[in-house]
Amino acid sequence: MQQQLTKTLFVSADYVHNTNIHNILVHDANLVGAAQTLNVTNARAAIASTESAFGCVTVACTIAGGATIVDYANNGLGSQAAGLPQQFVVPNGGFAFAGLNPNFGQIGIISTVGRSVYNALQLRAKQNVASPLPGIRGINWQASYSLSRFNAMSPDQDASLVNVADNIALTRFYGPNNLDRTHMVTLAGTLQVKGGLELSWLGRIYSALPATLRLPVTCNCAAEIFLTDLTGDGSGGDVLPGTNLGSFGHGVSRGDLGKVISGFNSNTAGSLTPASQALVGAGLFTAQQLRQLGAVVPNIVTPPAGQVGIDNFIADDLRISWPIHPSRWLHVPETIAFIPSVDIFNVVNKANFDPPTGLNTSTLRGTLDGTPGSLNGTTYADRTNRYGLGSGAFSQGIPRAVQFGLRLDF
Repeated sequence: MQQQLTKTLFVSADYVHNTNIHNILVHDANLVGAAQTLNVTNARAAIASTESAFGCVTVACTIAGGATIVDYANNGLGSQAAGLPQQFVVPNGGFAFAGLNPNFGQIGIISTVGRSVYNALQLRAKQNVASPLPGIRGINWQASYSLSRFNAMSPDQDASLVNVADNIALTRFYGPNNLDRTHMVTLAGTLQVKGGLELSWLGRIYSALPATLRLPVTCNCAAEIFLTDLTGDGSGGDVLPGTNLGSFGHGVSRGDLGKVISGFNSNTAGSLTPASQALVGAGLFTAQQLRQLGAVVPNIVTPPAGQVGIDNFIADDLRISWPIHPSRWLHVPETIAFIPSVDIFNVVNKANFDPPTGLNTSTLRGTLDGTPGSLNGTTYADRTNRYGLGSGAFSQGIPRAVQFGLRLDF
């Protein structure tokens, strides 16, 4: 819808909806490491091998001897895929969780079951005014605002290979895409002063990108399925329970994060993963024995004082130019003009952090490992991902930069 309010002022409102289907999602069709693939015979062999290595004949004896779930997993009790997403490991049917068919390793299947939806309300006002004030030849400006949401079944729907968050329920997780910005405000215009001076500006304020909260991979080893595989699909580092893709900043605020993590530590940490529960269900271990072996979901570090969130993006650019027409003193066509200019990018020099994830850039890590650069271990002094550091000199929002130019129009 568009409405003319005055002779020169126009406003418009647009609603945009886009549904994209058949996005690519990659999953392990063989479910290597999944809890449902437990092979009891192989598990018993792995237990016996571990007991023998500790000079024991019972689980209680190995626990007393200092054994951990990692020792059992390395002897075949765990997953050949180390509990991680598709690594295309060499088949090894001797593992207790060797997949639906132990003669194969992980089978990365590209499925076109993904779906994304973009909805936006876009508002715009624009005006072009001649001689609004004494000494001003003209001014044109426009302001726009977008309120939007971009939900998808993967963080990046355009990537060629994106592993799903759950190898069993492929479409289980659905939330804000990595490029989703709820609010975007833009103000641009040009002011022409009598005599030739021109001022042009472009200002942008974008709300923060989302992030997915994930359990930190604990050991990156065969025992990972007993630690951070909460869905039982064979992949560790799962999405934090109670959250979804892109939940941080879009449902879970920076101020809420400590409470969310504390709730996880109280309600989920210390419990058995589906793989551990499968061992208990098969009568191979008791729940208490697995807890003594460390085969439980670990605690997550709570954020430090001064923990930062994903940064908003703010940038304002200014151009000053003054067309010079040599026809005033030379016998050349009037259409020829020299235009010297000065461009100032990020005039107020606002420090912008957390550029969209790319080859050399990234937001704060959603993996909650508590180290600098993560969502639960980063204060302002720890930030290293400012725009312009590895993102190129011509990226938006870089530290203030000045550019001089001279253009010939003819």
